[in-house]
Amino acid sequence: MRRRLVDYFDRRSRPAPDLLADETFDRIARTLEESGFIKVTPPARYCYVVARFVLLEDIRAHRRSVPFDEARLTVRPGMPAAEAEDGTSQSLDCLSRCLDRLKPADRSLIVEYYRDAKRERINRRRSLAERLGITMNALGIRAWRLRASLQACVDACRKRA
Repeated sequence: MRRRLVDYFDRRSRPAPDLLADETFDRIARTLEESGFIKVTPPARYCYVVARFVLLEDIRAHRRSVPFDEARLTVRPGMPAAEAEDGTSQSLDCLSRCLDRLKPADRSLIVEYYRDAKRERINRRRSLAERLGITMNALGIRAWRLRASLQACVDACRKRA
């Protein structure tokens, strides 16, 4: 069954089919520990159902994670490394200046909006929306507009320098 699951994930071009097959078996083992048996017959069908959910979660996780290539962002062809480091520090200085230009409420909102990660970020955004008396969608729109204005400010600051 393991070989079949590895083939299943491999046919769907997943980068680590062995790990996904192992994850599938871990979930099946948890089900067996909790209930003692598998209700679906034949049991192979249940294995494929669980494998499908593991596959969908893996696809979703890879869509969310974008590999961060620092060199791609800071170093352009023909640019010396020292100049690239100055560009990063210059961008941070410009961001700091642009944040200082915002109204205190807007600055607080944008900093709170992008703070934390994963579950903490979601919970923080929910509480922020409740505190402001707006929906999560309205909060997202406000944050997007603030971010766009910050991006324009940082770009203009970098061009001046």
